[in-house]
Amino acid sequence: MRIKRLQLVGFKSCMERTVLEFPRGVTGIVGPNGCGKSNVVDAIRWVMGEQSPKQLRGQTMEDLIFAGNERHPPLGFAEVSVVFDNEGRLSHLHTPEEGDGEEPAVAALLRDAPEIEVRRRLYRSGESEYFLNGRPCRLRDITDLFLGSGVGNRAYSIIEQGRVVQLVNAKPEELRSFIEEAAGTTLYRNRKAAAERKIERTRDNLLRVNDIIHELERQAATLKRQARGAVRYQELKAREAQLDATLTGRRLRELAAALDEERRGLSELQAAEAEARRGIEESEAQAEQIRAARLLLEQRLEGARRDTYERRAALSALEQEKRFLLRRGEELDGRIEESRAAARI
Repeated sequence: MRIKRLQLVGFKSCMERTVLEFPRGVTGIVGPNGCGKSNVVDAIRWVMGEQSPKQLRGQTMEDLIFAGNERHPPLGFAEVSVVFDNEGRLSHLHTPEEGDGEEPAVAALLRDAPEIEVRRRLYRSGESEYFLNGRPCRLRDITDLFLGSGVGNRAYSIIEQGRVVQLVNAKPEELRSFIEEAAGTTLYRNRKAAAERKIERTRDNLLRVNDIIHELERQAATLKRQARGAVRYQELKAREAQLDATLTGRRLRELAAALDEERRGLSELQAAEAEARRGIEESEAQAEQIRAARLLLEQRLEGARRDTYERRAALSALEQEKRFLLRRGEELDGRIEESRAAARI
């Protein structure tokens, strides 16, 4: 694996897009002090994920963005991309084990790619973006992709001024990390750490599963009690429905008998009413006859009055007949009133 191309935009002193090609063999970057030679190494370290601005000879990450000069205003972002020739294939460095589950999706797709481009963009707001072959990714994806290859922001492939002295004076633990990185065993150490974390998570999950099982058993006992109560409730509801049906049937029969009795009483009352109406009609017919007879008598009486002087002898007899008829009419009127009273009752 080797660097093919480095591109900088707005990174430190590089305002305009700057592209550096690295052909096969040894490439040397020379120039007077302050011309930006160290910025090339800083750009490579930064694009590979360096998070400390002091390691890049700055105070804050914002110092990495072109700050402007007399001729050009400051830029709002800095971007660096580096292209690697993956002729040695990263896939031989890390082949995910079956069931590993730790291989990031983006890194897995690029391990056999002929070229790998890593790009990082920083805004003045402090927000960073990472890309692998144009695809948005995480810093962890980049770190995992190059793990064990010697390529990285702190890997042995970048040795700046004073680094040799640091190696000579390094503690055994620090030397061990360099040796492991050079030997490619860092990958397996990280795998071991990941496996231990996975085992620990599995243990925690087992504890949680046991807690869940215990809780589910407790809930199952409660649900069984509730189920028995529900069955008993259903039985009682069925018994209640049966009793309601029995009581309702009995009540309906009683109401039907009472209704028949009321209907018979109503029929009798209707028959009595019809009989009374017939009596009233007969009485009214008789009264009409009496009124007609009375009218006839009154007519006769009027004729008798006109003939008073001529029929004085017959007047007494007629008056007696009149009194008789009047009494008869009163008797009939009384009977009519009695019939009406009986009909009202």
